[in-house]
This record gives sequence, structure tokens and C-alpha cells, in this order.
Amino acid sequence: MLLLDRSEKMRSARLQTGRAMVQTQARMASHEPLCLECHLCKANLAVLYCLTKLNLFFSEALVNISMIVPLNVALPCYGYIIPVVVLVTVVTNTLITIVLSDKSLNTKTNQILLSMAVTEMLTGLSSLPWFVYYYTLRGYEEDTMHGMPPIWCTLHRFLSEILPRAFHTAAIWLTVLLSMRRYCTVSTILLRRSGKGVPVKIPIVLICVAAALLELPMVFSRHTSSVRADNRTYCVQRLASWVSVIGPTKFFIGSVWFNVVFVHAGPCILLVIYTGLLIRFILKRAKRRRFTSSLRQPTRYHSNAQMLAIILCIFLATEIPAVVIYIMHVLHLTFKIIPPRRYHAMNIALILRNVLIVAFCPLNLVVYLLMSERFRKVSRELLLQTFAKALLLVPGHRGWRSSTPTYLKACQTNQRVSKSASAPQLAHRYSSLIISDMEDFK
Repeated sequence: MLLLDRSEKMRSARLQTGRAMVQTQARMASHEPLCLECHLCKANLAVLYCLTKLNLFFSEALVNISMIVPLNVALPCYGYIIPVVVLVTVVTNTLITIVLSDKSLNTKTNQILLSMAVTEMLTGLSSLPWFVYYYTLRGYEEDTMHGMPPIWCTLHRFLSEILPRAFHTAAIWLTVLLSMRRYCTVSTILLRRSGKGVPVKIPIVLICVAAALLELPMVFSRHTSSVRADNRTYCVQRLASWVSVIGPTKFFIGSVWFNVVFVHAGPCILLVIYTGLLIRFILKRAKRRRFTSSLRQPTRYHSNAQMLAIILCIFLATEIPAVVIYIMHVLHLTFKIIPPRRYHAMNIALILRNVLIVAFCPLNLVVYLLMSERFRKVSRELLLQTFAKALLLVPGHRGWRSSTPTYLKACQTNQRVSKSASAPQLAHRYSSLIISDMEDFK
């Protein structure tokens, strides 16, 4: 009897605590907005918000997404626009990955572009299951009426916050690596003189590993579990003991300021600097070509530089607003500088910014096709080879099947001839340059 009474008291106390948390969140949501941290999710700092405002169970907080995200804007953006854009991004970036993986385009710059395409694709793809469930399939209705299912209670933090942010961090720093390497390549002879040195795969791997390690503190800082009470499931996040020792406020504020410096503002500043230097160099060379007859035709270096400068500008066009909005979130978290009535507009701006970030990813394929002759050539050859191989599997096309192997052999012969013929041509045309990193596509 004593055990039953004790368990009943604990159950009723937890139920009252859950109701009190919901009511307190509702009152605070109507008076003061919630500070937001994560790049694609609106519930990253809900724990800190509840911890600093509630006196009940200081190490626990309820996850209540409907009170954080404006549903009237999030539903069309996250439920319908982003899934379509992500699927288009998967198709375009997969094509980019296949083409850049070709041996004729296996260069250091293209390896960075290939890594960027993969990380950008995974940024949207990792959050797609959560958006489809919660918004497209109207999982928010189930969350409001009966609570979030236990599986989504556990996974939503990883799918909407941790994984997208890790992939996007890797994409940002890979873009910085691309801009730094391209500017050094076209403006100095240091990287042209020799292809030796540190392989580009090493910094690519280091960037990806560092982006994953940056998320480990946030992964182990909270533990999510489901609590069943009063015919409803409550999703509760509990702080780890080591966070309580450090201090929740110090830990979360320190984490977001670390992200400001090393994930958002720092890389963005470096991108602006190196992209500006690259554009300045391109304009200077274009001006010199107008007065020098021997430089009328742009070299491969400068053609690549123009194309990569456009890619960097597209990336900055979406990343700069993201950095500004993120810094305003962090400043509000630290100093409470944004009036409550204006914070709803900031939430809407953050949602639209997330859509733009994902929407600009497919534009890279358009830039490659418009500005890279070698990319178009390799794409056309791969497409024709795939089509020819597919005809071998189609019954009833004997004529095609008999001529397809001959066509494939001719394609391979043409590739070998073009490679052997391009070497002396490049040596004659670019005799003033040391050809080490000149395998970039034209």
C-alpha cells in the first residue's frame, strides 16, 4: 500500500508539473518570444528558455514545438516547399556528384566541389523525414491532441537540429576552403609551381570531422524521453549532470556564441574577404586583357575563377542573411534586445531564410552547365553512355544492340584521343604557366 501510494503521489506530482509547464509556456509565449538557435529547427533553445523561466524541475523541460514555430508560415514552407526543393536538390547534386567523380575531372578543386555538393544535399535530406512527418503529414495535430510519439520524441532533435547543422557547418567551411584555394591559385604561382604538398582530401576530412565533433556537446547535453500521463504523451528533455555542474545558462550561451564565431560569422567574413579578392583579381585581369592582344582569350584559370566566384556569391547571398538573423537571436538570448512584438516577424524571417538556403542549392548545377564546357562535355558523354547501355537491356532493338558496343568503344577511343591531344595543346597555349592544377574544368 505504501508503495502504491508513493507511486500514485509521484504520478500525480509529475502530471501537475507537466500541466504547470504547459501553462507557463503558454503564458510566456503570449508575452515573450522564445530564443532560437538552430539553423533549420525552431526548438533548439527551448530547454534554456524553460530552465531560466521555470522554478519546477530545473533540469527538465517540455518540448512544445507548436508554441515555438508559427504554424501558419511553417506549414506551407516546411510541409510543402522544402520537401519539393530537397528532392530537386537531391537530383541535381547527385548529377553533380556523378559528373565530378569522372576521372577526367578528378582534380583538387573538383574534389572540394564534390564534397560541397554532398554536404549541401545531406543538409536538406537529413531534415526531410521530420518535415514530412510533422508538417506534410500533419503530425502536429497528433502532437497537439495526444502528444508526440516516442520515436519522434527521440529523433526530432537529431533530424531537425543536430544533423542538418553539422552538414551545413561542413558545407560552410568547405566553401571557405574553396575560396581560399582558388584565390591563391589564380593570384600567385605558389600553388601553380608544384602539385605536391598537402592533399586536398586531408582538409576535407578534417573539416567534416570537426563539424561532427562540434555537435557532440549538444548531443550529450540533453536526454529526451517520453512520459505518459492523463492519456497524453509528454516529450521531456533532461539536462545531463555535467551541464548542471557547469551551469545551464553558461553552457548554452557559451555554445551559441561559439557557433556565432566559428560556424556562422567567422566563415562568412572569410568568404566575403576571399570572394572580394577573387572578384577584384578577375576584374583586374579582364582590364589587362583589353589592352593586351596576347591575353584577349581568358585562360582556364580565369574561366574557372569566374564560375567559382558566381558560386561563392550565390552562397553568400543566402548565408549573410542567415548570419544576421542568427546573431540577432543570440543577442536577444544574451541581452534581450528585441521587443516581443517584433520577434514574431523574426521567426517568420528565419523560416523564409531556411527555405532560401535550401532553394539555392540546385542553382549550382545551372552554373556548371552554363559556364563549364568540360562539365557539359562530360555530362553529355555520361548521358549518352548510360542511354546506350540501357538500350542493351531493351528487347526487340537488335539493330541498336548490335551497334551499341561499337558506339561505346568509339566513345572511349574519343576520350583517349582528346586526352592525348589536349596535353601539347595546353602546353603550347599556357606555356607561361606551370600546369599542375590545370585539370579544372574549363
